[in-house]
Amino acid sequence: MSGQMNSVPKASDVYVLTKTLDVLPDSGIVAEEIQKEIVKKTEDMDGHCKRLLDAWPKKLEAYQQEFFTYQVRGKDIQVPIYSESLSHLKIPKVSMPRYKDWGDILKWNLQENVPGEFPYTAGVFPFKRQGEDPTRMFAGEGGPERTNKRFHYVSLGLPAKRLSTAFDSVTLYGEDPDYRPDIYGKIGNSGVSICCLDDAKILYSGFDLCDPSTSVSMTINGPAATICAFL
Repeated sequence: MSGQMNSVPKASDVYVLTKTLDVLPDSGIVAEEIQKEIVKKTEDMDGHCKRLLDAWPKKLEAYQQEFFTYQVRGKDIQVPIYSESLSHLKIPKVSMPRYKDWGDILKWNLQENVPGEFPYTAGVFPFKRQGEDPTRMFAGEGGPERTNKRFHYVSLGLPAKRLSTAFDSVTLYGEDPDYRPDIYGKIGNSGVSICCLDDAKILYSGFDLCDPSTSVSMTINGPAATICAFL
């Protein structure tokens, strides 16, 4: 990356020299010397950097269209580039820089770039993917009855039940939720308390765990084998 960043000032120089050449006569010693300097600095630039600059006009144009098309596992994904505000303004989902200097453009491509392209600072996909199963629903608080009620609420009307369970610290450490002062205050705190098979039955009551559209994940460590056996 450091070698490629060295090409940034060279790209700026080439931009300035090119713009200077645009306002000079086509012939003459000065114009010839500037042209030689442009060729020299361009040859000194990193090859990848030159390809980024060559591809920039096409990339900029792609994000000015109505739709953007990219591939995931050989499948074409087409998404609208703009969203519409309440005042019917078209708001771009990806805001492209308005740089003119080639050095600024190159630096932006190397350090930020668009989503889906190296260095992936804006994500590994060009746009947020749509039309997938619902996101996983994370819940866990109090006793199993309370968390079960929450699971039914967050999954109401959704085509898939993706239940992610948070357990309290007492369950995570495999302790019995008894009346010891150092344990009692932690029961059902920041997670659901599950200590027996009956608790697990209540926790997922009303869900068909054998249905392909139902999945269960658990934030658990030491007692994982016991909790999985309950499931």
